[in-house]
Amino acid sequence: MVPLETANILNYALAKDINTLVMWSFILLATIAILLIFESFSQYFSVKYSNKFKADMVNHLTISISKKDWYTFQKKGTVDYLSYYNNDIEVLEEEYFQSILKSYQGFIALIANVSVLFTLDKLLMVVVVISSLIPMLIPFIFQKHLAKLKSENMSQITNFNNKLSDFLDGFQLMKGFKKEDKFLNRLNLATENMNESKEKHEKADVTSNLITGVAFYISFIASLIIGAYRIATGTTSVGAVTGILQISDNLIYPINLISSQTKTLMATKTIRNDFEKLCSFDDKTSNYEYLDDTQNAIIIENLSFGYNDTKILKNVNFIFEKDKKYLLVGPSCQGKSTLLHLISGDISDFSGKVLINKDIKNGVRLIPQKSLLILDSILNNLTIFSDKPLENVKNTLEKFKLEVFQAMKNFKLNFQIISARQVARFKELV
Repeated sequence: MVPLETANILNYALAKDINTLVMWSFILLATIAILLIFESFSQYFSVKYSNKFKADMVNHLTISISKKDWYTFQKKGTVDYLSYYNNDIEVLEEEYFQSILKSYQGFIALIANVSVLFTLDKLLMVVVVISSLIPMLIPFIFQKHLAKLKSENMSQITNFNNKLSDFLDGFQLMKGFKKEDKFLNRLNLATENMNESKEKHEKADVTSNLITGVAFYISFIASLIIGAYRIATGTTSVGAVTGILQISDNLIYPINLISSQTKTLMATKTIRNDFEKLCSFDDKTSNYEYLDDTQNAIIIENLSFGYNDTKILKNVNFIFEKDKKYLLVGPSCQGKSTLLHLISGDISDFSGKVLINKDIKNGVRLIPQKSLLILDSILNNLTIFSDKPLENVKNTLEKFKLEVFQAMKNFKLNFQIISARQVARFKELV
C-alpha cells in the first residue's frame, strides 16, 4: 500500500490538489503505523513459537531416546547425543523453523506488493514480477552443494566434540604420560577441519547471495528503462513509475527473504533426515513372554542374535531353574554378556523366545562397570529415585564409612569439600 499512496501523493502534488494531498499523507502515516504494529506482533510470535519449537524438539528427542533399548542406544556415543541436543536442534530451530516463518512473511509481503502493481501499470507489473522471480530460482541451483557442505560441517563439529571430550576426560592420562602434544595436535586438527568446513559452506552461501544480488539489480534497471520510455511516450505517469520502482525496491526484501530461506531450508535437509532417523524406532513385536506366577524360571528357546553380520548366539536353548546357581564361562566376545543383556531386556531385536516370570524380569539388573554419579542428592544416587527409608540410607553410609555425606544439607553432593578417596568409595557404593 505504501508505494500506491506514494504514487498518489506525487500525482496530486503535481496537480496542486492540496486537500487530496493532505488526505493521502494521513493515509500513508496510518498505513505505516499499522505495518509497525503488524511487525511487532510478528516478532513476538516468532520468538514465542521458536522457543516452543526448540523445547518440543528437545522433549521429542529425549522421549525417543528413552524408548530405545540398550543395544540400539549404545550404537552412538554420549558426545554424539550431546551434539544432537546442542548443535542439531539449534540448527533446526534457527535454519529450519525460523526459515519457514520468514518464508511465510516473505510470501505475504510479495503478494501484497504485487497486488498493488495491478493498480499502477500492467506492462511494468509484468516486467517487474518476471525479473524479480528469477532470484527465487537461484537456491535450487545451489541446493545439493549447500546441503552437502552443511552436512560436512555438522560432521566436523561432532568430530571436534569427540576430540574435545578425549582431551578433557583423558586429562590425567595425558599429563601422566606426558602426551600433551599428541592430544593437542588431535584437537587442533579437528578445530581446523571444523573451521575449514564452515568456511566452505559460508563461501558457497556468499556466492549464491552475490548472484541473487546481481539478479535484483537487473530487475531494477529493466523496470527503470521501460518506465522512463513509457513516461517519455506519455503512456504512464511519473507517480505510477515512481510507485512501481518503489515496489520493485520493496520486492527485494521479500524475494531475497524467500530465496535465502529456501536455500537454508534445503541445506538442512540432511540434518532433518538424520534427526528424524534418530527419533524413529521400530515398534517390533516383543519376543518376551511372561510365565504365570507358578513358573519361577527363565526359559530360552531357539535364541539367536548377532552384531552386524557376526553371529554371537545361535539357536540357544536353556532353562534357568529356581534356587540354582549358574556360572557363565567362556572366552571373551563369545556371548556371555550378550546373553545377560538379552535376558534383562537390554536387547529387543533377536530371534527366538525368552520366557520369564514377570516378577523375576522386574528384578533382573545389570550393573555397568562405569559408575554414574547423578547430579542430585545422595539419597537419589543410592536409591535411583525409588522410595527407600532415610534410615536405611544413613545405615548404608555409616557401613561404608561415608558419614561425611550425612552432614550435607539434603544429602547434596559437594565434591569440593570431600577427598578424592571418598568420592571413589562413593562411586563403588553406587
